[in-house]
Amino acid sequence: ALVNSLDSSILESFPNVYFKLKRQQLIEIIRSGDYVKAVEYAQSDLASFGEENQTRLHLLEETMALLLHKPPSESSPFAHLMTRSQMEGLSSELNSAIMRHFDLPECSGLQRMLQTIGYTQDTLKTKKSHHYTMSPLGKMGFTGFQELSTSD
Repeated sequence: ALVNSLDSSILESFPNVYFKLKRQQLIEIIRSGDYVKAVEYAQSDLASFGEENQTRLHLLEETMALLLHKPPSESSPFAHLMTRSQMEGLSSELNSAIMRHFDLPECSGLQRMLQTIGYTQDTLKTKKSHHYTMSPLGKMGFTGFQELSTSD
């Protein structure tokens, strides 16, 4: 409902994200233990997505497999669907879809800068550069590149 309050066509423009949001709702119903409601919700709100697309059908089947372990446990082969990282990934996809819908960059300048710094640090480690290193970002603040002494 919140996404639709921004623009009702967002979810229509991104059917995979829309499916994943509905799938997450199903996961939350299963988590609550209301298995009858979960089956009803899957039939009424998600079945049509599976009919349209084989990948979505497979994802829906995986989600419904959570019902085989009542309550869903960590021993389930699909326990990853119940994790926080599952929700965080969906949240990131939704944010990207919203940004694309409004023709905005998918990540901020700060995010891009941090990605670039991470890439640069990995490249320096991989190449075992003896001339430059990156200061850790987690300390007092970002200080950038520092030249090392070349007394090797």
